[in-house]
Amino acid sequence: YPTPGREGDARWTDFPIPEPGAAEIPADGDVRGVVIAGDGDYDRGALLDAAEALGFPVLATALSGLRGLGVISGYHHLLSQGVPEALRPELVIGVGSLGPSRRLDALVSAADTRIRIDHWGRSIDPDRDATHRLHADPVATLQALVGRLRAEPGWGAAWREAEDFLEMAVVELLADSTAPTGALVARALNEVPWEALVVASSLPVREVDAHLRRTGPVLANRGASGIDGFVSTALGVASLGRPTVALAGDLSLFHDCNGFLAEGDDDLVVVVVDNGGGGLFDDLPQAEHAPWYERLFVTPHGRDLSQLARLHALGYDEVAVAGETAGVVTAALAEGGRSVVRVPIDRETDRQARRALDEVGARVASSVQA
Repeated sequence: YPTPGREGDARWTDFPIPEPGAAEIPADGDVRGVVIAGDGDYDRGALLDAAEALGFPVLATALSGLRGLGVISGYHHLLSQGVPEALRPELVIGVGSLGPSRRLDALVSAADTRIRIDHWGRSIDPDRDATHRLHADPVATLQALVGRLRAEPGWGAAWREAEDFLEMAVVELLADSTAPTGALVARALNEVPWEALVVASSLPVREVDAHLRRTGPVLANRGASGIDGFVSTALGVASLGRPTVALAGDLSLFHDCNGFLAEGDDDLVVVVVDNGGGGLFDDLPQAEHAPWYERLFVTPHGRDLSQLARLHALGYDEVAVAGETAGVVTAALAEGGRSVVRVPIDRETDRQARRALDEVGARVASSVQA
């Protein structure tokens, strides 16, 4: 967005674009290559064009803003049991910040050549195993590889087949589900006409990364003390005048609930996945450490969201059945102003749903032929 104060609304700080770094990449002939698109400064459309010219599938994180544009979105569940041989890359090009994902990190580590490219020169390599770290324009770098590299025959088709089969299997698995889960809430957002989506850390951003399929700007403070200032961030995005939905866990909302004291007439609907604490930890080793697990990690709060909404003069609604989520959120967005939609979720039901989706993903991945 323009920054008033400089001639021609120029940025206060300029980031020069270095020359393409493709010359540093070993490139010759057919290769099983993938591009992983993350959050960063690059031309989205041109990136897709360059990847298509190479024949490389694009695995797009939710924060890339590329979902729904012919990219691979279902990698989270496809990689639940590790990287299947049919989908194992030889070359991975990670663009921008990919976010903390053990499954994507495992995919990167499985490749012989592991490249991280960032326009701003950030060293985004959490496992410290990149073979090449480039401070360069990602699109120009990919374009410079066209003619030097090409995808192995059938490679891109294997990924697309896995993506299509997974989506069909997930839809079938969830078809009869009535109890709300994080996955169902995230998938419901595909049907809501938001123009900006702000996602909280922990389970919400993981569910969005696994299940968002529609195109649109997605923002998160993930990896940067993401629970801090979540409500304030969402209100800041909504202040730009676009109908905005924020997806939060109950702890993220309560952590910054006084952000609602900020003045404004912005349109913001906060969808709260209320599982009574930190449900993410149910999948981590901490869950085995009773009796202190609930108190130290889940941190149940025992607060009534409707009372919080009343305090801040927010609209308020609840979803009892999973299939109602999209309609309730859409209606709240159409009404305008600030509101909260609470979706109560049973932690154990939610955990079992994640496991079932992982099992489906593993079965689909094992059936794909390269």
